[in-house]
Amino acid sequence: TRHRAAYRLCQAEAECLVMVVSQDGGVKFVRQQEEQVVFWEQSPV
Repeated sequence: TRHRAAYRLCQAEAECLVMVVSQDGGVKFVRQQEEQVVFWEQSPV
């Protein structure tokens, strides 16, 4: 899935920031922070 690919990329590349856009319109940002992959959702305005 797009989400899994984003998590794997961020695990491999510590300096990356990935934006994942879902078919339903949801948006998540994924990055590595302190050797952990974290994500947060962006709410529509």
